[in-house]
Amino acid sequence: MVRADFTRAVVSAGEGQSHWLRRQSYAPVAFEKFKTYMENLDGTSVLDVGCGQGHDVAAFVALGMECEGVEINPRYVKEGRNLFPAAKNTKGNAESLPYPDASFALVYCRNLVFGTDPKKTLPELQRVLHPDGVGHVTLDEKI
Repeated sequence: MVRADFTRAVVSAGEGQSHWLRRQSYAPVAFEKFKTYMENLDGTSVLDVGCGQGHDVAAFVALGMECEGVEINPRYVKEGRNLFPAAKNTKGNAESLPYPDASFALVYCRNLVFGTDPKKTLPELQRVLHPDGVGHVTLDEKI
């Protein structure tokens, strides 16, 4: 179950006030890391779990990848669709992802696992990842 205090904090943020939009996208750094595992990333399928308003989803798309984001907060999904119309953002829960097994070559999860039950979230990330895919799970250095 997603921690209630985390959910309340996310839901209580004001319209358009997500602190994630004020940060530089980490997608270019992750892209370079992904290149160490895969030769050609053009058109590679990526899932950004906990995408917020889709800032990194849009950055991955700009880098030539087929990226989709999943976010639990419906307001962030709506705002992301307005801010980044080319990015595909879906409402969903990291502990029960709305995708079939082995759907993505890359799974990217930045600063989310601490706010969920990792015993549920981490197996879900692995489930939607291709058997030969690459997962990238990070926490902010301030956490």
